[in-house]
Amino acid sequence: MWMVIILIPITFIPAVTVWQWPSFETWLYLWGIAILGSLAHLLWTKSYAMADITSLQPIDFINLPIIAVFGWLIFSEIPGIWTLVGGLIIFMSTIYISNREAKATYSLKPNQDTQEAKI
Repeated sequence: MWMVIILIPITFIPAVTVWQWPSFETWLYLWGIAILGSLAHLLWTKSYAMADITSLQPIDFINLPIIAVFGWLIFSEIPGIWTLVGGLIIFMSTIYISNREAKATYSLKPNQDTQEAKI
């Protein structure tokens, strides 16, 4: 909400000089983006309430490759070498951290495979 309140006065002045009303098709796209974006934010926030953040963060890191693919498909924008290097660093560090956290969580469970003596 605050973003909208701040952006309206900032974008109003430049938009007044070149404003054109969107066509019906554009309105459909805008409403689709608004609804799907709001739904995505709602579901992502709900997922943080339902699961541990360490299990959700690797999913969030997949954004870079997905955005690079969409940029290539929609805008014919070929990712540069530094985009690929950055994606590889993020991917490899996510795998490393996930494995490390899985081992740390597993090692904190004492007596997992043993049974207690019955008296």
